Amino acid sequence: MPYQIRKLRASITDLSEENTRDLAEVESRGLSGGIKLVRGLRDELRDIEHNLNETKSAERKSSLFKQKLERKSLQAAAWLQVVKMQSLARLL
Repeated sequence: MPYQIRKLRASITDLSEENTRDLAEVESRGLSGGIKLVRGLRDELRDIEHNLNETKSAERKSSLFKQKLERKSLQAAAWLQVVKMQSLARLL
């Protein structure tokens, strides 16, 4: 097993043990409600960030569609102008 993987696993184990000790300390002080509150707020924040990213993506897609529609509209207007010019040329 590569050295980096062993090192990463050891770091994860150390962090897990530290987290367990910290949670035990919080509970012994009667502050576990604070942990639940923070976790709930963190989850809400993730949901808000996810919704914001989806909204930004939809806005970008909408903007691209609007630009494409404007180009098509300009092309149609130019084509209409050509048709009008040809009609006038036939009358003369």
